[in-house]
Order: sequence, then C-alpha cells, then structure tokens
Amino acid sequence: IFTVTATDGCTNTDTKTVTYTWTDDLVNPVLTVPTTGLALGCNPETLPNVTSVIAASSATDNCGTPVITAVAGEITGTCEKSQLFTVTATDGCENKDVKTVTYTWKVDTENPVLTVPTTGLALGYNPTTLPSVSSVIAASSATDNCGTPVITAVAGEITGNCEKSQIFTVTATDGCTNTDTKTVTY
Repeated sequence: IFTVTATDGCTNTDTKTVTYTWTDDLVNPVLTVPTTGLALGCNPETLPNVTSVIAASSATDNCGTPVITAVAGEITGTCEKSQLFTVTATDGCENKDVKTVTYTWKVDTENPVLTVPTTGLALGYNPTTLPSVSSVIAASSATDNCGTPVITAVAGEITGNCEKSQIFTVTATDGCTNTDTKTVTY
C-alpha cells in the first residue's frame, strides 16, 4: 500500500492510497495423470481423448488452482495401437508440471486361419499309437493378422466297434478372442 499526498503552496492536501498486488510463486504445481486403465483391451468402443484425459488428471498448487491442458499425439501401430497424451498443469505464475500418459489397445476383428491335418487320418489296422490332443495340436498350425494365435483341441469320444473313429475339434484363438474352429476325424 502506498499513501500518496498532493500538497499545494498553501498546504492544502489531497491524500489517496494505492495498493499493488502480485503473486510470489516459484513452486511448480503437482500433476497427477492416470496410471491405471491405460490398457484398453481389444477393439474398444471408446478411445481416450483430450477431454477424458484432462478429466482423469488432477493437479494441486501452493498458490491457487492450476489449469490442466492436454495434447493428443498420433495413434500409432497396426494391430497394437497406442496414443501418447502430453498433460500440463500450469499455475497462475506460469509454473508448470508436464507428464505423459500412453494408452494402448488392439484392433483386431479378423479371425485367425487354422490348418488341421488332412493326411494320415486313416490309421490302418490295430495302430500302436492313437492321436491325442497334444499330437493334434502339434500337427495343426494357425496364422493371424495380429500376432500368433493359440491352438487348442478337444477330443471327442471314440466311436464304433471294429471300425473306430475319433473327432477332434481344433480351435485357433487370437489375442482378441477371434477364433477359427475345424474338426479332424481319425
């Protein structure tokens, strides 16, 4: 506060006060960005955006409430996608805290392609070794547009009296639970 007085030659005066204000703040705000829920899984319906990242972030400051802003980076990747957001908390004195947060997800709606045995299925008379789940899986292969699928098999009942047969149901499942299922009969 300054007290200002104007005095004329006859000592008449006029006095006023003036108040200057400022913020003395050299401390950066403290920004908290999301650390969980960053892996969005397969084919998410909703992707993060600047608004949702700001809403999920918080900031504190020793002098007032900081403003949170975010900038979205490019979405990268083919099947395995990711997007980096740069989040900034800025206080009234332009002190900043900057952090990044990266969301990841998979985009995969294509089924894998499963190949099961097509030869060697007639085992002849009195075979010494019968097919098993593990041997059917080993004889099968699968490809996928997004990674390596997992092959599983389920053995059906052995049927027939003299002429016996057994059906195996083989399934290839990719990382987004897309499947291709085939059967093979020995």
